[in-house]
Amino acid sequence: MSKKEIVPDVPDKTKIEEGTWSSIWKALFEKQSTFLSCCAAPAGADAEEVVIDDKAIKKKIDDKVIKKKEETKLRELMGTPTKVSVEEITKVDEKSCSVQIPVVGSRFQAFVEGRKVIVSFPGVHGAGWNCLVKNAIFEDNGLATSCVFLPDKKAKGYGKHLKFVNGKHHGSATRCHCTYLYKDDMDKAKGHGCAWFSIWATITCKANKEGCQLIVVTKLNGSLGTSQKGEVAFLKKLNFDYKEMTIEQFAHMVQNPEEFDLSRGCEPKSREDENLPELPDGLRRVELLDPPQLDE
Repeated sequence: MSKKEIVPDVPDKTKIEEGTWSSIWKALFEKQSTFLSCCAAPAGADAEEVVIDDKAIKKKIDDKVIKKKEETKLRELMGTPTKVSVEEITKVDEKSCSVQIPVVGSRFQAFVEGRKVIVSFPGVHGAGWNCLVKNAIFEDNGLATSCVFLPDKKAKGYGKHLKFVNGKHHGSATRCHCTYLYKDDMDKAKGHGCAWFSIWATITCKANKEGCQLIVVTKLNGSLGTSQKGEVAFLKKLNFDYKEMTIEQFAHMVQNPEEFDLSRGCEPKSREDENLPELPDGLRRVELLDPPQLDE
């Protein structure tokens, strides 16, 4: 293949000054990333290879930009973190008042040793969920989360199915996570899919690896929701240390997260009589994986 000449270029200053901040950043990035790709390319690499590297860099940046936009939207709709009453947080919603925005856990930077991380939350407490997301997104008050919420078809991963074979995630509509997560409610499985579980498991493993305090929040009576049973079964399967608290205890904790004592009354239940799903042994290896590629 004949090599193509790569012509050095610089952003047009006039055009940049007339554009918006987003267009300015885009123009600068396109020039800078091409330059960095050329520098990083091995000697003798042709232009085709350089362009591929450039696209890979752009994808990483695009993913971060999308994540930032989602968090900005959350802030706009939910406002800054404010104290919500215990009554509001513990209220059971007939029709969930959860803000319908995709949530894929806190940023990885939030997972530091000793940090309280909510890894499972009962969806029937919509106001409580909103409170959790507010606090976890802002990441400045001792709380984080690995919870995943894909509300509708607009959310990346919604309705997709994955199975776990030989240490890898695979796209599949048969024998996927649904077979053990929703064995008694397959109608729900068809709509939501089960890709969320692979995403959640990977993020939760990251939090555990960094030495965070994993916390499962239960309903007021101590019971779990359908999806939560799969999450708790996973924690037990991998022998992760975690604590349990009711939604009422969670409400008190968010008032004073640094002062709440997890050593008192927060030991997890055995739940041997709750028919937790039987997860495949292969899931023990999920800790070694990167998040699944949902576009495949």
